[in-house]
Amino acid sequence: MDFFKRPVFRNVRVIFIVWAGLAVIAGLSKYMQGNGAYGNYLTYTNISVQLAHQSPIYVSEHVLYGPAFGVLMLPFAFLPDWLGITLWLGVLATLLFWAVGKLPLAAGLKAAVYWICLHEMMTAAFNMQFNIGIAAIIVLAFVFVEREKDIWAALVIVLGMLTKIYGIAGLAFFLFSKHKRRFALACAGWTVVWLALPLLFVSPEYLSGQYVDWIHQLIAKNAANNTHAGASIMQNISFIGMLQRIFHLEASSTLPILAGGIALFLLPLIRIRQYASQTFRMLFMASVLLFVVLFSTGSESSTYIIAFVGVAVWFALQPRPYRVWPVFLLVLALALSSLSPTDLFPRHIRETWIIPYALKALPCALVWLTLTVQLWRMENGEWRVENGLAPQETFSILHSPFSIDLILPCYNPPRDWPETVSLYFGRLQTLLAGVDLRLIIANDGSERHVGREEQERLLRYIPGARITGYEKNRGKGYALRHAVRQSDAPCIIYTDYDFPFEPESIKSVANALLNHADVVVGNRGNSYYEQLPGKRKIISKVSRYFNKYLLHIPACDTQGGLKGFNRKGREIFLQTKIEEFLFDTEFIFKACLRKDIRLQVVPIQTREGVIFSNMGTKTLWKEMKNFLRILFRCV
Repeated sequence: MDFFKRPVFRNVRVIFIVWAGLAVIAGLSKYMQGNGAYGNYLTYTNISVQLAHQSPIYVSEHVLYGPAFGVLMLPFAFLPDWLGITLWLGVLATLLFWAVGKLPLAAGLKAAVYWICLHEMMTAAFNMQFNIGIAAIIVLAFVFVEREKDIWAALVIVLGMLTKIYGIAGLAFFLFSKHKRRFALACAGWTVVWLALPLLFVSPEYLSGQYVDWIHQLIAKNAANNTHAGASIMQNISFIGMLQRIFHLEASSTLPILAGGIALFLLPLIRIRQYASQTFRMLFMASVLLFVVLFSTGSESSTYIIAFVGVAVWFALQPRPYRVWPVFLLVLALALSSLSPTDLFPRHIRETWIIPYALKALPCALVWLTLTVQLWRMENGEWRVENGLAPQETFSILHSPFSIDLILPCYNPPRDWPETVSLYFGRLQTLLAGVDLRLIIANDGSERHVGREEQERLLRYIPGARITGYEKNRGKGYALRHAVRQSDAPCIIYTDYDFPFEPESIKSVANALLNHADVVVGNRGNSYYEQLPGKRKIISKVSRYFNKYLLHIPACDTQGGLKGFNRKGREIFLQTKIEEFLFDTEFIFKACLRKDIRLQVVPIQTREGVIFSNMGTKTLWKEMKNFLRILFRCV
């Protein structure tokens, strides 16, 4: 597993090249096999051709897309097939990649989503399926609602609904909109626009006839999929289809299953108070992505790119450390749902059990049922311990609320920092059950990405979060002292905004404070050195040596970047003078001089995927001067 922890697997550019490259390769390989290999693409472009000539679109039973889809395909329809196929699949892969990239997840978790979905994306690409686009449309509908861009959300929902009916699922996010009237009016407006858009090329009589034919086509296809005689073994690979094949159910017998599925799907939505939780909303988005596949009679193997985005997002939101059940479900989904149609899976099992009984749907159904239970049992965005889904260990020493301010200094952070902070702060709240954990962002005079938009996003994710700051960059030590002065909590913990340490490590610091330590210092183990660049590794070891033998500090790892203190420790912290990085060493040195201070060292673990930069020569010389100031007590 260490091989996959390398930064290259988390590099968004590398992942995009893999995604887009495989989509293009899929298209070109199909083109080289001849017309019969890319029949789906020809079906799509034929809609545009028929539309342009005002000829009947729905002659073949395989045409299931609305007339508006023909307008979308026009740019590709009149290109050479090899170029059109390449561009078509490249656009679809890029659209889904971009949509997932807009989700409020940390960069490492987005990378996990990309890798988990990669094989299903390839499956859909090799089949020239628009399902990649449908997955992107549902995700983008959620993203736009989250960002209060309801007009754009309505646009993609209507686009999905009038091209392939799956897109209608995005309407479920209406309940999360803060501008419901605007959302509803935008949906109505965009529906009129997209319904009428083909009128730029065709007559009203022709267009109305094609819409009627489209509806009849969908009804006939659904009826055929519901019957053993009419359905292909490669159709209706859904939860309904699986039960139908295992228990030999007639079409009428599946109606209670569909009704029960809809009821379970809608049940969490009665918990209106939970709408304020971003974790709840994202889990529901995952539920939407799974539901539209599991309860559709038109689901095929290549449709599962939609469901797999839901599986990946669901797993990314699971609390750490991962429990056995979520890990088991992910492995089962990858093996049975994703890889079972391939030659990597035993042929006998595939042809005897998987395909005839639509068992590809089983892992996704189990994930959806688990997810639904989580939605129902979640409280204020936190996992309940008793449901067996949250980490077993929580704070048990508290019987009344206790306040801790978590202070995160930042300077020119990346654009998605509010999402990163929201994700790990939520996990930390789960671990610190019973603690009133509050957030303060110490803005050290950032010139970018800490403007009004980022602050509004942060407050939307974490209501009550505070941002302190000033115009000119002064240094991390100065920023933290500025924020500490504005805190009224009995205990304070500080670390970096990108949460370089595991949430369990922060919990260990909090536990020590709650057990009456005055100052708590995080100590990184020897494994920390394995992640450092060469130059920084030397600097870190020299720093520890000087702290131990020159300053006589027992907690020699003073630059760990994770510390906590109570009111007595706060008094010492505010006496520090160094504005740059060595304020940590100054703080611990001053604390060690006080015999009445109870200082505790706790082991901490660096989070996987954290990239450590090298220290510049100018900064190094400045910190050497600061060290001498500490040594000779000039501060």
